[in-house]
Amino acid sequence: MTSPVRILAVGVAAPSLRLQAADVGAAWGSSGRGQVATCGPDEDTLTLAWTAATRALAAGGIAADEVGAVYWGTSRPPFAEGPSLAFLTGSLSLSPTVGGALVSGSAHAGIDALLAGWDAVAAGSADVVLVIASDAVVPGLGTTLEGRTGAGAVALVLAGAGGSAALTQRSTRTRPVLDRYRGDAERGLRDVYDGRLFREEVYLPEVTGAAAALGADAARWSLPDPDGRLAATAA
Repeated sequence: MTSPVRILAVGVAAPSLRLQAADVGAAWGSSGRGQVATCGPDEDTLTLAWTAATRALAAGGIAADEVGAVYWGTSRPPFAEGPSLAFLTGSLSLSPTVGGALVSGSAHAGIDALLAGWDAVAAGSADVVLVIASDAVVPGLGTTLEGRTGAGAVALVLAGAGGSAALTQRSTRTRPVLDRYRGDAERGLRDVYDGRLFREEVYLPEVTGAAAALGADAARWSLPDPDGRLAATAA
């Protein structure tokens, strides 16, 4: 059992532009509801991460030299191979001795970063940890992702004491399946290849299984919602 860790502050960020789902639908002869946030020419996962992190540190009254480690999760770091994390920590004016890691390559990179930050505080390797999840999805043309995926970031400041909320329990389930994916030479994401199969054999069993393993009487849930309907079904 991992020791509980406190949340000292939270910061969020969204890019400047909005795309109406109805406009996407009209281009393909279908419909759409709502809107998605999209990055402008001078915005990416790095700028979103910096904005969310800056707001979190300010909200918690945390000085840059107090941060002992940074764990950043993003499926699209600014460098496919390069010092993405160092550029983020440098832009935040953190100490050059700050620890941490960049987690990338999948949609759950942000959750992996959160668990890594949680473990770092619980293990005592860092007193104050900054965890950031940022993404700017580039959907494949003609996929259902075009009208329902966008960009944004969230940052959490974690510590062993203080704050008004805590991370107390977790449940992990690992299974090799495909949901959204792309190859090395592809810019846009591919969609789930069989929506019904994904719903019945992957999403519902895994989400409900993870929830049951927590064994808590929760009044509220925040669930991943790939198509705008699955989360309500699971709930």
